[in-house]
Amino acid sequence: MLYLLALLAVLAILGLLGLHRAVRGSTGDRSDLDWLPARLLDAELLWSEKEFRCLEPIAISMRLDRAYRSPDGRLTLIEFKHRPLARSYPSDVVELSVQRYVLQKAGYAVDQRAYVVVIPAGGGIERALPVVLEDAREVERRAARLQAIKAGKVVPAGSAHPAVCRECGHRDACPLRR
Repeated sequence: MLYLLALLAVLAILGLLGLHRAVRGSTGDRSDLDWLPARLLDAELLWSEKEFRCLEPIAISMRLDRAYRSPDGRLTLIEFKHRPLARSYPSDVVELSVQRYVLQKAGYAVDQRAYVVVIPAGGGIERALPVVLEDAREVERRAARLQAIKAGKVVPAGSAHPAVCRECGHRDACPLRR
């Protein structure tokens, strides 16, 4: 009888471990150290899923995935993306550049290099891809153009690729809708 209870306890524990692994998903027990770039190994995670807002000179709200602070005090931004291929896109650079802009307006020193961490669709090993961010002038130019488009003063150019247009948040109002 005691043997049977011990066997049931072991089976229950194995079942819970299997459930735990299923809930954790494809990353298993891996940690950030599996993908974290070498230059950030001595950095500390400062923020994760944090919202920021800047009101001047343009109103921008954003949410960053992660920011790491190096020993010298500079922040490095990380953006996670689920994708079938390990690659970054210009839209990633724009997104991270806006995050950098807002943090700089708040007085933080932010590195011009950031990383897009691609989490492979269907499992696999995460990969951090370095990207170079746009400067404040370019972010302000993009924001001014977006405001002009929304005000009807400028006609949008559309995207070179129809799939980008299909995913655009301004598709319904766009005269070039595809």
